[in-house]
Parts: sequence; structure tokens; C-alpha cells
Amino acid sequence: MLLINSLKNQWKLIRRDIILIALVVFVVYLAIVLRFLLPWLNGYLAEQGFLPNQSLHNSLSHYYPLILSFLVLYTGAILGGAIFGFLILTDKDDNTLKAMLVTPISPKNYINSRIMACAGITFFIILFIFYVVNLKLLTFTSMVLIALGGSLTAPIIMLFLAVLADSKLQGMSFSKFLSFGGLLIIVSWFVKEPLQWLFGLIPPYWISKAYWTALDGSQVWYLYLVLGIILQVGVIILLSNQFISISYWVIRNIYLTWRIIFSSN
Repeated sequence: MLLINSLKNQWKLIRRDIILIALVVFVVYLAIVLRFLLPWLNGYLAEQGFLPNQSLHNSLSHYYPLILSFLVLYTGAILGGAIFGFLILTDKDDNTLKAMLVTPISPKNYINSRIMACAGITFFIILFIFYVVNLKLLTFTSMVLIALGGSLTAPIIMLFLAVLADSKLQGMSFSKFLSFGGLLIIVSWFVKEPLQWLFGLIPPYWISKAYWTALDGSQVWYLYLVLGIILQVGVIILLSNQFISISYWVIRNIYLTWRIIFSSN
């Protein structure tokens, strides 16, 4: 019930912000473009002799898992995290932290509700894009687990923006920077194990690794998925605690300022 009410409230805020509406529209746009572009591009490159060729013996379809892990798992999480990150930045601009002084909502409850809503929405974004594209799908249960792991990247993005950015404009700059993190996941595809595991310092890597391994038919993908979930939950806890600490610091300073003002009167 708490999650449902939180999602309703977030949707009301999204509808009032053109930037957030654009991000939601882009999710649908991305899914449709990938559905038609990838098969066409695969055929076109084969006809023109680009892929496969004498140097590269694989067609573009061989790289579908890599493309989808970047554009669906990681980019989908970036979009979900950016949407909710901008919502928090809007709350900052509207002095919501000050309003918490006279409401029963604590910073901890506030950020926990945002984390749940962010992960929940991103879970459906990832599943939506995967099934619209309809390429390199696992069983439905496996896709749900992969989407669950991928959805946890979004609260990390959201909290990163909430802790470090002071405005939406700054948040957009940080979002562009975070999108480059996905390039490291792309690079990891071409690095052989065990050196490839060094990219595991980036927690979302393990979710992509789980997806690739599951497509290969190896059952060890469950281990990668669990590892990715644990690492991401750890980062979420660290960042949320940082956000809560900052929020209480702001509230405490506002309270002390009010005391000074009223005591002087």
C-alpha cells in the first residue's frame, strides 16, 4: 500500500514537469526503435559485408546481449534513476526538507519511499523494453530476476543525484557523466576472464554478466545475479544514509536558526 501511494504521488509530480515527461516518452521511444532497428541493421550489415567480414566472423546478432545489457539494463536504470533523482531535486527546490519539520514524515521515511518507488518503476521499465524489443529473452521467471537486479541500479543513480546535485541543471550534467559508466560494461564484454571480473567494481556489471551467462546456458548466472544485488543494496544503504545525514543536518540548522530568531525576540 505504501508503495502504491508513493507511485501515485510521484506520477502526479512527473505529469507537471516537462523534463520528466520527456524521460518517460524516451522509454517508449527507445523500446520501439530497438525493436525495429536491430533486426534491420543486422540484415543490412550482413548484406553490405560489414558484419560478418574477414576480420570479424560474427554478425551483429552475436552482440545483441551486449547491446541490450547496455541500452536496456543500464540505460533503463539511468532513466528510472534520473526521473526520481529529478523529483528529489524538485523537492529540494521547493524546500521539502523544511516542511518535514512540521510533518510526521522523517528524512528516512521520505528517502525509503523514493527508493521503493524508483526500483519498482525501473523494474517495469526494464521488462517493458525487453519484451517490446523481443530479442534474446530468457524464460519469464529469469527475465523477472534479471529485471529485479537491474532495477536496483536506478536508486543508486537517484541517490547519487540527490546527494551531490544542487539543482536539476547540475543533475542533468551528472546524469550524462553516469551514462559513461555503461561504457565500461561494454568494454568488459571484450575482456577475457578473470581480468573481466575487475569490472565487478562497478556493481551493475554483475547484472549484465548474469544476463550474458544465462543466455549461454550456464547456471552460474544465479551467483552473479545475487552478487550484483548484494553489492547494489550495499551502495544504496551507504548513499541513503548519507542523504539522511545531510537532511538531518539541514533540519538541525534550520531548527537552531529558528531558536536564535525567537530567543532574540
